[in-house]
Amino acid sequence: RDSVASRGLGDVYKRQEYFKLASVIISSVGGAGLIILGLSNWLGKIWAARLMEAEKQKYAKDLETFKSEISLNAQKEIEKLKADVEIFKTKEIESFKDKINIYRQAMDLISEALADLDLYRDKELDEEAKKKSFHRFNVSRLKNRAYMAMLSSPEIVQSFDTLIDEIISVYNSEREYCWITIRDKSTPIIDKLRQDIAMSEGEIRYVGER
Repeated sequence: RDSVASRGLGDVYKRQEYFKLASVIISSVGGAGLIILGLSNWLGKIWAARLMEAEKQKYAKDLETFKSEISLNAQKEIEKLKADVEIFKTKEIESFKDKINIYRQAMDLISEALADLDLYRDKELDEEAKKKSFHRFNVSRLKNRAYMAMLSSPEIVQSFDTLIDEIISVYNSEREYCWITIRDKSTPIIDKLRQDIAMSEGEIRYVGER
């Protein structure tokens, strides 16, 4: 085996041979060799810079496209939201108008029935006229009750039912007609209807004598 010293000398000789080979290559192309090496390094940096710039432009373009898409989608969402709000407003307005109309019909219904019962009490309405009055009242109250059930709260519907039951009992001569009783059952309904259509939160109180 070779000694450590002999192997070290062998490595030195090899390096010397490599340097000689490199010198021969460089000298064979002259000083251009060094220029070529430097030029290749410089060109590498240029191409790297160009590639980076190209990537930057590509990403910048992609970013602008993405931003445009986001803006377009946001605008679409805003327009959809506006349309939904308009639909909601229209529905609410129509519902409010329907409520007022139904409540007006309910008050007309009750007022006309009480007026007829007043006439009957005062002997100004005979039995036949009373039957016709009740038929009109019954048809109207069934329709009105159905409309009210679709738009009103259960509390309002129940109050309406209580008053209607009282009026029907009077029509059928099951109870004596008493204005105070009818009035006391009518006033809470009027209060609830006023609150439901946001007319007032105050309570209505009857202060008349009749």
